[in-house]
Amino acid sequence: MPVTPVPPRPVLQERPTLATTNSNKGDDSNPRPASQNPEPPPPYSPYIAGVVLDHSRELGDGLHAPANITQALRLAQAAAVPEPVFVEALHTARARTRAYQGKQGTGQITRKMAYYFAVLRDLVGLDASVGGVPSTR
Repeated sequence: MPVTPVPPRPVLQERPTLATTNSNKGDDSNPRPASQNPEPPPPYSPYIAGVVLDHSRELGDGLHAPANITQALRLAQAAAVPEPVFVEALHTARARTRAYQGKQGTGQITRKMAYYFAVLRDLVGLDASVGGVPSTR
């Protein structure tokens, strides 16, 4: 039985990636405006993160729990209140969100976490623009 030779594999050229093309320029030719530069992360609190994780799941927004935790940590930093006081405000915001959800009759609050954070901002005395997403009430 004759053996047929295997054709050689074509040589694939590596495409330059965004990281390699930008690093070759020496500077960013398309810098982001200062408003789009990421802010440093707020100080981490496992206590606040755990409570917000539970509330995110309970209010049906478990998929966005990391973003919700970051927003809560930013609010805690901006509120500058002791951690136990802030956590009590988190629990109060959850309770109010649940209570007002039940008062909607046949409707319901569609964006429960947005409502939760609006209530939380009110409880800790912060402006609607603090903590990430503006209030949507």
